[in-house]
Amino acid sequence: MNFGHDVGGFAGTARPGPELFARWVANGVMHPRFTIHSWHNDGSVNEPWMYPEITDIVREMIRLRYRLIPFLYTLSYLAAERREPIVNPVFSLDDTLHEESDDFLLGHDLLVASVVEKGQTTRTVTLPHVSDGWFEFDTGVHHDPGTVTLEAPLDRLPLLVCAGAGIPQCELPAPSGEIITTRTVENSPHRIVLYLPDGNGHSQGFFFDDDGHTNGYRQGHGYWLTWSADHTDTTVIVHTHVEGDYQPSWGTMAFALRPGDDRAIKVVADAAQD
Repeated sequence: MNFGHDVGGFAGTARPGPELFARWVANGVMHPRFTIHSWHNDGSVNEPWMYPEITDIVREMIRLRYRLIPFLYTLSYLAAERREPIVNPVFSLDDTLHEESDDFLLGHDLLVASVVEKGQTTRTVTLPHVSDGWFEFDTGVHHDPGTVTLEAPLDRLPLLVCAGAGIPQCELPAPSGEIITTRTVENSPHRIVLYLPDGNGHSQGFFFDDDGHTNGYRQGHGYWLTWSADHTDTTVIVHTHVEGDYQPSWGTMAFALRPGDDRAIKVVADAAQD
């Protein structure tokens, strides 16, 4: 369940060059376990800042991981309690995609299209056949299922969200030189960004949080949120229901729409939460 690469390679005589290291970090932050970890006979180590020309890129990829910790933590809960894999093959959504692929899914809603070829600045991806297609995570651009070519400069990891999904995130403070830790995540506002298709429809999802240190959630000391969204061409109405007695330090969950979606949104909390 909790696996990932030793980014940069654990041992050996050659460290990755700047381009490979940047792409490796981008891939690594999307795995359950992320670490830049190494041991070399000459005493050198792989470090996030070992190539100044890409340090900003590495920093932003690590910030992306922290931003997605609420999503990753929910997937970890589902893996531990319901035996649902955190990482899935794309053919889990489309059985025509059994051939070898460099793409994978986090849960079933976020498709990671890592760049694995030297000098590559675009990435061709075969999107699984789902009813309403996919949205680019950062731009909100929609794509129908099938083969698409995405922009993939060195500072961009192509990510796509299954239409109808909501991706839990935290709103990190602007870069200021302060170190970001999981404590930062715990105290930063949280929101679920909804990637809803146009027109009429219904979607639903789940989010989990707890103190992150104990098994108290097994005695009800957790935060279980279920949401459902009914949408039209002009409005989105989200209904939420929360169970558990854990009071997160980040406050109340907010909801937002994908980039480019300007519909009016209204959130209605279950009266039992008041």
